[in-house]
Amino acid sequence: EEYQQVKKDLASFAGCRADEIAITRNTTESLNTVILGLKLDPGQEIIYSNLEYPSMVQALEMRSQRYGTPIRQFDVPSHPLSTNEIVAQYANAIGPRTKAILVSHVVFSNGVVSPVREIARLAHEHGIEVICDAAHSFAHLNFRIPDLECDYVGTSLHKWLGAPLGTGLLYIKKDKLHRVWPLFGDTEH
Repeated sequence: EEYQQVKKDLASFAGCRADEIAITRNTTESLNTVILGLKLDPGQEIIYSNLEYPSMVQALEMRSQRYGTPIRQFDVPSHPLSTNEIVAQYANAIGPRTKAILVSHVVFSNGVVSPVREIARLAHEHGIEVICDAAHSFAHLNFRIPDLECDYVGTSLHKWLGAPLGTGLLYIKKDKLHRVWPLFGDTEH
């Protein structure tokens, strides 16, 4: 009962439904669940920028080695002149095989706040799903998860929310739940 109440309270704080979130151990577990579990057809690629967190890039590389999923990195300036410059780099990187984009809301190495909503809108115009790394933004910046318009979001709760170490959150938009295989063999959570 306590777990379910915490989950409801967390969903309320995040601005989403309780059945769209799972409590995980951290951002890495949350995003690994999506990166390794997202159902893609052969040849469909995942793209990401040079500014992504190394553990997430390693998960993408693992997926590529394990399943043959093409992954492609593109460059975004470390110190962009505008949000339009960032969005333009994502627009230029989208190709005919692109099916998913990994994007950090706040870049771990330089603190740049990515225009995630604009990137998500661009991606959705092309039928592309968006995986957001919100490790450094959730409960630090003023937003709710649906504001980002992403399909999948992973974050750690211990960073800015002050939750116990070893707690994270995975958000999967309700209509996308069927697209992700679970990382663990636990069918109750």
